[in-house]
Amino acid sequence: MKPMTGQERAALFVVIAFSAALRLWLNDVVQYSPADEAVYAGYTRTLVERGFVSGYPEITRAFLHEPQRWVYPSPLRWGYFGLATVTASLFGSAQPHALAWLSTLAGILVVPLVFILGRRLFGTRAALLGAAFTAVSPIELALGRRALQDEVFCLAVLAAVTLLIACVDRRDAAVPARRVIAAVAAMTLAFAVKESFLYLYPALLALFFVFRKPRELRWRHAAIFLVPPAAYFAGFSLLARSGADFFRLGRIVTSAMSAPYVMQYQAGPPHRLLVDMLVTAPLVSIVGGAAVVLVALGRERGKELRALALMVAAAVLVFAVVPSKNLRFIVMVDPLLRLLAAGMIASAARCGPVLTAVAAANASIELELFYAIFVSRGVYDPVTQTLLEAVGALPRAAPELDHRMIFPWICAAIAALTWAAVRRQNQTGAIS
Repeated sequence: MKPMTGQERAALFVVIAFSAALRLWLNDVVQYSPADEAVYAGYTRTLVERGFVSGYPEITRAFLHEPQRWVYPSPLRWGYFGLATVTASLFGSAQPHALAWLSTLAGILVVPLVFILGRRLFGTRAALLGAAFTAVSPIELALGRRALQDEVFCLAVLAAVTLLIACVDRRDAAVPARRVIAAVAAMTLAFAVKESFLYLYPALLALFFVFRKPRELRWRHAAIFLVPPAAYFAGFSLLARSGADFFRLGRIVTSAMSAPYVMQYQAGPPHRLLVDMLVTAPLVSIVGGAAVVLVALGRERGKELRALALMVAAAVLVFAVVPSKNLRFIVMVDPLLRLLAAGMIASAARCGPVLTAVAAANASIELELFYAIFVSRGVYDPVTQTLLEAVGALPRAAPELDHRMIFPWICAAIAALTWAAVRRQNQTGAIS
């Protein structure tokens, strides 16, 4: 891996500083949801007052014995509640705004982690573009200002993917034990923040088998996948002082997928999530989707691009077939999709000014979409109906966006990509 130049270091500093400043500035929500956010705050308040170890059996029993709680997230997520308890203790408050700072911090850390993963996979320029794309992601900016678990889950999953690749990449002749332990810890934390990490196992296995052939399987590779769920179960059992409660909560969580709100607002065809992704991130979704298609057709043979495309496709597919389809449930796919799009664009347009122009065009589009959907319209739960209403895609449901700013940037981005593709084709022809 080539060392970074001074110009690249400066660009990385600008992207991270801009991302952090933007998220700190946007953490200004006044009214929080009386549903999920209030429930998280209530659990955290109990854990702060009773002590984390002493209070966990209490919140577990309360959840099991009060059916009205079953439509809300369960105490299975002991990793998040541990982080929330620490955050509340530091702020001296378990109010939702204090917990929102945990999401804000997670959102800030996602951007440099995208760069680290992108640099390992595609090189510095693609990593910088992926970080720039992630810095302005509407869904991540929105969840980074809420007292929800999704942005923390996004960070945990991204850390797990980064460490998993570091453990299985053939370019590393020897993998130290501490790296395997870090990967296991990151995956355990991802389970403990949100149990739906289990849905990502097919995508993680797909990623693994692109980098490693089945005959190359080692005990450490099996441990990376088998230890985290066992450690997650053991952690909950110790805290709740009951292994049986784990399975009781699991049945309740499964049954909650047929709750009235889920059936009314989160049901629909498998491609519904693709529509929601396209609404909030048009350029990234189109380019990332094109990368998946090219990999499927065998037109892109790079191992790194193929691995990431396969993982993104597998993750979206799994979440597309579960009953509850909600954009915030797949927020952990967002930075991976952005990195995939950045890898495609950087391979076609190696010129720095073109990459800067694409990043600026995307930022203009997505920041305006973020403002229209999550600030102006105040969308809390980004399901298809609320997203389409916010951008004026449903008749008279909401004021339409001012397209005078978006349209020129879209044209500029398309022109830049076309020029880069033609230039690359001409260079390839001249060489051959």
